[in-house]
Amino acid sequence: MQRALPLFSPIRLPYSVSRSLSMVLARPWPALMLLFAGVLLRGLLLDQPGLHPDEALYASWALRIADGSDPALLDVYVDKPPLLLYLLAGIFRLAGFDGQAPLNPERLILAGRLAALLASSTSLVLLWLIARRVYEPRIALGALALFALSPLAVRLSPTLFTDAWLGLWLLLGIWAALGRQAWLAGIACGLAYATKQQALLFVPLLLAIPLLNRRWPVVPISSQVLASRRLAWRWLNGFAIVAVAVLWWDSLRWQWMPSYWDRSAQTYGGVTLALDAGLTQRLAKWGELLGYSFGWPLWLALAALILWAVSVTLARRATRRRGTDLPSCDTEVRRSIPVAGSSIPCWFDRLMWVFIASYLLLHIATNLAPWDRYLLPLLPLLSLLLARGAFWAWDAIAEPSVQPSGRAGWTRSVLSAGLAFGLLYGGYMAGFARLPLGDGGAFDGVQQVAAHVRSAEPSNAILYHHWLGWHYSFYLYDAPVEMRWWQDPADLARKAAANADQRQLVAFPAGRGQEDLRAALAVGGLDLRPVLAAADARGALSVTLYSIEPALAGALAHDP
Repeated sequence: MQRALPLFSPIRLPYSVSRSLSMVLARPWPALMLLFAGVLLRGLLLDQPGLHPDEALYASWALRIADGSDPALLDVYVDKPPLLLYLLAGIFRLAGFDGQAPLNPERLILAGRLAALLASSTSLVLLWLIARRVYEPRIALGALALFALSPLAVRLSPTLFTDAWLGLWLLLGIWAALGRQAWLAGIACGLAYATKQQALLFVPLLLAIPLLNRRWPVVPISSQVLASRRLAWRWLNGFAIVAVAVLWWDSLRWQWMPSYWDRSAQTYGGVTLALDAGLTQRLAKWGELLGYSFGWPLWLALAALILWAVSVTLARRATRRRGTDLPSCDTEVRRSIPVAGSSIPCWFDRLMWVFIASYLLLHIATNLAPWDRYLLPLLPLLSLLLARGAFWAWDAIAEPSVQPSGRAGWTRSVLSAGLAFGLLYGGYMAGFARLPLGDGGAFDGVQQVAAHVRSAEPSNAILYHHWLGWHYSFYLYDAPVEMRWWQDPADLARKAAANADQRQLVAFPAGRGQEDLRAALAVGGLDLRPVLAAADARGALSVTLYSIEPALAGALAHDP
């Protein structure tokens, strides 16, 4: 008989307590309340004014598809698979954009964020269904609470990034794989791949689940191998349906444009091992992002709970008689809902731990950027395991034989308060506080600048860009303005001197100095004159728009 790991053997609550708790948690209203809280917090961020540069770039590509000017994106360099781009194009069409009516950026952004909100809300439901299928109801509710109130998940869900949709398809694949629907699991993984290349990192996980989630009858090993091959073949067929469509779309550009894989490698610079002096800095950054994933108060409360439970478990086992049989993994917590006759938690726990550790190790040990978006698809899996560990620890310290009832009650009360505070604090940070996630509102004023350029500047104006080109490609789509990129101050000064008879504009985000550019322009008798100062949602300066004019005119404009 297989033995459980020493620190993770099950501990049962008293029957009356367990039965009452199970009856309450089995009802739908606790899950509905948590789902409502998660959707509400995500909905509070729908009206955030600015777009991250990547969001603006994806939206500009979707505009080209939506108005039919470039339906296969053959005239632009694309470094992402097509699914999100065509989803956004369809959403923009439903929101009223057809290339004929004037562009309404606010309406299109809201439509895209509402779709992402729907995707993230569906992810909450799928996570709860997965946890109910694998674990008992209280663990399912714990995982749902962690993911619903996660500051990082809340902040990044209602966006135009690919990651909210990536997380949806991955959870759909896990849910289908647990139900032994290998073909549907393969299709879900294909949809994730058609959304973002990083989905390939999840292929081993999504393929392992249907292969491990089975209970073989007493048959020869050759028959078991054959059955495994059939499962893998059905999974691969589902994946190939989508992957071949993506390959066909990508092949359309090979005669004129690089593959999106090649373009991605060019823009990112490739992935290599980076066990250098920057390792400590990357480790610190990933630790910071993990802290934002659920909030440091919750991490500290969970750590205290688990450490206490480990000490209690070790003390209890030290008093037991040597040779006492430990419960086996197959008899663990019969309140779990078995699938296909197997007891899931043991292998599922270990598979999740191995995958999460491998995913984090890959990102820490390579030059992959420590971006918050890369952590978002991992949060549902972390929520499952943290809820699992929290309730194991809770049962350990709640066992009546471990410690006197008064001390146990006091301990549980303190830890309950800590966990409740951690969850509420995480929800507050997510919905009502400004977090250094995404762009942090750094580009909130770009749409004000774009609106001014579109409505108040002449049609032959030249708008130079260095940091905001992707924003302009969306906000100024089809605007009668000529956009030109500048590499450095000397380059801009040369271009401005050659076009001195035209209206010329340039914008600087907050924190970007203009001293070098002013010095380069002064050589040609030019200067910068402020035209518009745009603020972010907090009223702080976000972007300043300048016109490039002869130095004398600029001096007279500033002379009181």
